Amino acid sequence: MTLHHVYLLAPGATPEEIRRFYRDALGLTERQTPDSLAHLSVLWFFTGAATLHVGYPAEGQIGAGHTALSTESVDDARAHLLAGGYDVDDALIPMGYPRFMVRDPWGNQFEILPAGLP
Repeated sequence: MTLHHVYLLAPGATPEEIRRFYRDALGLTERQTPDSLAHLSVLWFFTGAATLHVGYPAEGQIGAGHTALSTESVDDARAHLLAGGYDVDDALIPMGYPRFMVRDPWGNQFEILPAGLP
């Protein structure tokens, strides 16, 4: 598994506030959010090794913060985690590729997706 992206939450922030920190202060390059996620309030920034996704819901939270790991075989990763007694969640926004979520024993959420995605 390798790091693909991290999804952070900035509830109540504006896109300008997010850009001021992640683009202007940290120097990250903003990436276009895929059309399939256009209905969500989220900006993407490239770090050179992975992408930061920053959600900015007006109220509450959209989705949940998570770390995404990529793997050569999503199906093998799912089978391995299920065999270890971990619950996986496939109820995600369709993106055109296989993926799922799993939580560690302490509640941290991980998205598992295929290697080679931009």
